[in-house]
Amino acid sequence: MGWIKPKSVTFRKIWIPVEENDYFTVLKRNTTISLINEVVSLIPQNEITIISDFKICLKNKYFHCIGESNEWEEIQSMWSWINENILPSIQKMNNDPTEIFEYLCLKFSCLGIHEENFKTQEKQRELKDKDQRKKEKNFKKRFSLESETLITQYSCSLMDKIQRHGCMYISENYICFYSRIIPTKIKVLFSDIVEMKKTTHSSYFKFLTDSIKIQTESKEFIFHTFFKVDETFQLLDQIRKFAMNRMLFAAEKNNNSSSSSPLSSSSPQLVNSQTGGGGVSTCSPAFINRSNPLSVSHHLYPSAPSNTPSSSLKQSGSYFSQSSPNESSSFSTYLYQLSLSPPTSGAGPAGYEPHFSTHYSSPLTATANNNWLTGTGYTSPFAPSSPSASTPTSLNNSICMEYQQQQQYQLHQSYGYGGGGCSPNTQSMTTPNSNHYNVSSFKEMLQEQRKHQDYQTLFGLPTSELLVEEFHVTLWKSHPQDIVGKLYLSNNFLCFGSIDLQLVLPLREICTISNEKAFGNRGQTMRITIDKQQHFYFFSNQIETHYDIVRQFWKDANPSIQNGTNSSGIFEPLHQVIGMPDQILENSRDFSNTYKLNQVQQSHLWDQYFSFHGEGISMIKTDELKALIRGGIPDQHRRLIWMLTSGSLYKPYCHPPGYYQHLLEQHKNETNQSTIDISKDLKRSFPEHPFYQSEQGIQSLRNILTAYSWRNPSVGYCQSMNIIAAIFLLFLKEEEAFWLLCTLCEDYVPDNYRPGMVGSIADGKTFEYLFSTYLTDLDNHLKKLNCPVSMIILPWFLCLFIGSGHMELGLRVVDCFFNEGTNVLFQVALCCLKMNETAILNSKSAEEIMNIVKNTRYNVDHLLTIVLSEFDNIQPDKIEQLRSSNKFMAIKNIQISNKKQKIREWSDRYNLSKTELEKLYDLFQSYISISASKLGIGIVKFFELCKSVLPSAWCYKGAFINNIFKLLDEDMDDLITCDDFVHMVAITTKGTLNEKIKFCFDLYDHDNDDNINANEFKTLLESLICLLNPSNQTTSFDIDSLVSSMCISEASVFSVDDVESNFIEIANNLGIEYTK
Repeated sequence: MGWIKPKSVTFRKIWIPVEENDYFTVLKRNTTISLINEVVSLIPQNEITIISDFKICLKNKYFHCIGESNEWEEIQSMWSWINENILPSIQKMNNDPTEIFEYLCLKFSCLGIHEENFKTQEKQRELKDKDQRKKEKNFKKRFSLESETLITQYSCSLMDKIQRHGCMYISENYICFYSRIIPTKIKVLFSDIVEMKKTTHSSYFKFLTDSIKIQTESKEFIFHTFFKVDETFQLLDQIRKFAMNRMLFAAEKNNNSSSSSPLSSSSPQLVNSQTGGGGVSTCSPAFINRSNPLSVSHHLYPSAPSNTPSSSLKQSGSYFSQSSPNESSSFSTYLYQLSLSPPTSGAGPAGYEPHFSTHYSSPLTATANNNWLTGTGYTSPFAPSSPSASTPTSLNNSICMEYQQQQQYQLHQSYGYGGGGCSPNTQSMTTPNSNHYNVSSFKEMLQEQRKHQDYQTLFGLPTSELLVEEFHVTLWKSHPQDIVGKLYLSNNFLCFGSIDLQLVLPLREICTISNEKAFGNRGQTMRITIDKQQHFYFFSNQIETHYDIVRQFWKDANPSIQNGTNSSGIFEPLHQVIGMPDQILENSRDFSNTYKLNQVQQSHLWDQYFSFHGEGISMIKTDELKALIRGGIPDQHRRLIWMLTSGSLYKPYCHPPGYYQHLLEQHKNETNQSTIDISKDLKRSFPEHPFYQSEQGIQSLRNILTAYSWRNPSVGYCQSMNIIAAIFLLFLKEEEAFWLLCTLCEDYVPDNYRPGMVGSIADGKTFEYLFSTYLTDLDNHLKKLNCPVSMIILPWFLCLFIGSGHMELGLRVVDCFFNEGTNVLFQVALCCLKMNETAILNSKSAEEIMNIVKNTRYNVDHLLTIVLSEFDNIQPDKIEQLRSSNKFMAIKNIQISNKKQKIREWSDRYNLSKTELEKLYDLFQSYISISASKLGIGIVKFFELCKSVLPSAWCYKGAFINNIFKLLDEDMDDLITCDDFVHMVAITTKGTLNEKIKFCFDLYDHDNDDNINANEFKTLLESLICLLNPSNQTTSFDIDSLVSSMCISEASVFSVDDVESNFIEIANNLGIEYTK
């Protein structure tokens, strides 16, 4: 029941006071009056006329009832909440009692309205759930997908020779279409989709209409006439990206026993050429040495990281789930973790207690997901809490928790902070086990997750940031005019965004937040102070409504404020940049003669920008920044601009203080393959720079690379990371360079340094298409000379053009890369080849071409001008589509390679044909789940799988199948692998008699003492007979009789040899057919 809008109590004499104070009283219905009891019993009990046993009332003249319940525990909870949250506030008031009671009536009216609204919403939700369950039941029956969860469905048409109007069903793993008018039934696995894009087609009636094209390896489907085509495509794209990354991870897992890449076995070793001006080791396009503790063997297959720095990780979901999923985990778990867990490291090293803001301490959060509040989270991609990788597997549970968090935020805001607090019984409003979270909210939750991703993308924030609140405001900060936009609040940041302007303020860097009176024609104003000097004024009519929640989040993010001290920030504005010494700047191989002059000129432009838009962590980012960065960033400003534009500046705010140092201390005396390879490459990282000729420089570089290898062991270390990190250290502090390396490897190019280097190959395949489109003549010439263009651009992309023979070009590319994303790499690479077009067309061999592109010295300003004029029209969406298609084909090729390798292994081991083994492999893969340690299936899917491969008499014995599962699950992680499954099938179908007897014996030898008792022996015989001769009609009574005739007592004990020796006699007596 709970809180209600205040209403007068009638028949006061039937109520007895139980507890009271000056303002409230708890009443209990007097059950000793028989007449009242008879009247109550005659009243029909429903939601409207139900009479409660307990009430909480105001002690005013109207005796208003504000809460009621039939449960004494609930009334006690409500009463305690009043004493703790309401009573202390009103006792401090000096107002007239009448005014106090008016205030209380108003407050509890709001509380009652909220509860009534929630009950109404619950009824609507229940009706919606009922409808959704009905749709899901029909979906499962129609498409024979009993284990699938229907997410949503859309009315649409399938484009064909005959227009087929019907309905598209979207589930966790399938896109299905059904048309009743023209009988059509289609099922497409997300993992089978090669390409999916939104296009425009001519409809049946010759009208142009938006459509969704889905391409598999064998068929093409075009769906159109959607009512909401954008919404449909976004939903499909989200689920497909998850499926693709799950495929990639599964392929890497299956192949992790290999020690070297096929690429390396057929190519020369990495060439570390000393390119003048710093001698940076250059990655040979022929071979990249994967120095990874979990190195795996892959062909050069393409991947599809996103083209924007934030979308690659945050939209594709390729990294950093928060927990190790098992069969019961879900894609919703993945969505929740993707939005809540830091992409870098939440939990930190083992034994390290993380500190994250708890945001608020209302009773709501007591039952919420505490991991979100405490920030437990990461170690490595796909497996934040374990060095081994994991990724979610289906679409069900924890997305509900993300949705629940949003509901709690809304409730928390509506009930407010301070004395009002939050009602204790509102905890029941959002329970994680409520049916509607598992039935009809998936679509809403996916939309919520996309909203968080859009927020993270807009401001370049870590993926731990959940958007809590947004509202319209106007910014004033010494500008000639006010700027209209929106204010966004998340876990650790307060952001402002307008059409062409973004401002990010870490809550820990804010000194004060104050509520000012309105001035001029402006509304209520909120003043925010940074560094006690910079002031931002936000005014809006909504400030008063949201001021408390903004201030509370600020306090929670700053424990020092709660202790009465000033806010302590993280960012240190002053840093002495190492930069480039004169001997390197004067080397014409690396820098132009006008480099220093250009630096001075650009400094004046940057100073103007800073004077107008601010400098430091609170600098406002505008559209002017792109042109300014393309003009060049002065060395003294690179630190700030790189960190701001990449978003690495914001990562430390989402991690425990001292995370980097503790990571180093935690693994101080530990070594692995990565640390060994790092030691080899340290001396080859920009050796001509004086900083790397000193022990300090070498040690700093070692620290960064080592820390990252421990932070993200699924990537570990890859050559070219040392080159990039060495450049970062010249402009940033050591820890800042570490966070920038994390941002690069996890947000910008998340697949480029992973085992198999799928992202790099995807970039190569994508560039091949662009190269053939924009530079056709060069493409044809390179093909004639058998010189793959991917060999040329591979070291460029891996090292961001650093070490390509021209350091100035590399620095300028990095400048643009962090601001514009990976598109810049494609544009600059095209431009470099175009500028060498004449020389390349005159070349006679691949070696000659490699020398041309390696030794060319570019006029960087002229090169970037060409980029703007000829290649700036390359659409990021187009590159994203190409990468996605390439990634799919890459994963498919990896899967094919893994499959062939497994079939070869099993062919030598088992008496099964190649065709049989292939069918078993495909069958198992269709049921696959992914855990932190291995690929496998759980007990539920194992039951389903056994129906296809085991005797029918076995399949319907739950306890027996459970025994088989336990026998195969030797490491007791509740998963069995494909090897375990094939072993079971090979023994039960094509094994020798002794192998089958041994298998059945092990099923009943529960204590592993190599002996079974008489009862177990009888059960074993029954199971073995079903296996050898399923059509045999032998009953357990027949077996009991035969065993009794053999003078076997209840105390008898049998070994496997005893079973073998007795079975032949028993089988002959029962007429069992068998072969040895």
